[in-house]
Amino acid sequence: GSKLLTLTTGFGNVVESVRPSPDDSRVLLGMSGGGNVAGVHYRLLDAATLAPIADIGGLFAARHVSAWRPDGALVAVSGGPARLALLHGQTGALVAELPGHAAAVTDIDWRADGARLATASADGSVRVWQVDDNGGKSLKVLTRHCPWPCSALEVTSVRFVGPDGSVLLTAADDGSILAWQAL
Repeated sequence: GSKLLTLTTGFGNVVESVRPSPDDSRVLLGMSGGGNVAGVHYRLLDAATLAPIADIGGLFAARHVSAWRPDGALVAVSGGPARLALLHGQTGALVAELPGHAAAVTDIDWRADGARLATASADGSVRVWQVDDNGGKSLKVLTRHCPWPCSALEVTSVRFVGPDGSVLLTAADDGSILAWQAL
């Protein structure tokens, strides 16, 4: 195909992830490195023009992972050693922080109805969250991804599956894949 637009950031940060909104009107970049905009870890862009909508700082992460809620109203992002944040999908403003993981968030997935969020972590756990437009609360922690004794296990992937999102698939760096009954 032919190139449509080019965004030259010019700020020296490494772009680690690019996530379009469900309606393709916005794009969220996950970035690392000091660059010219030190402290900016996510940048929300207008998808048609690539013009910045918001620079989002304070969410340094070992991995910048993000997932848009299916309606585009919220986007869940990693940030910090064990930080999970919800951002407003139009403005990038911080809506809520969801505490609970003891290590970096490694993957995020929304159930199709947008009422549940699942997060995988380097702490070896998966959390299922109930989320509304103002934030969320942890409903269940799924642990014991590997048989005992289990140490230094990282859950690397999490996905809601099935027509009603009633099953949660998780994968870990030990090669295991588990299916859980989701809430």
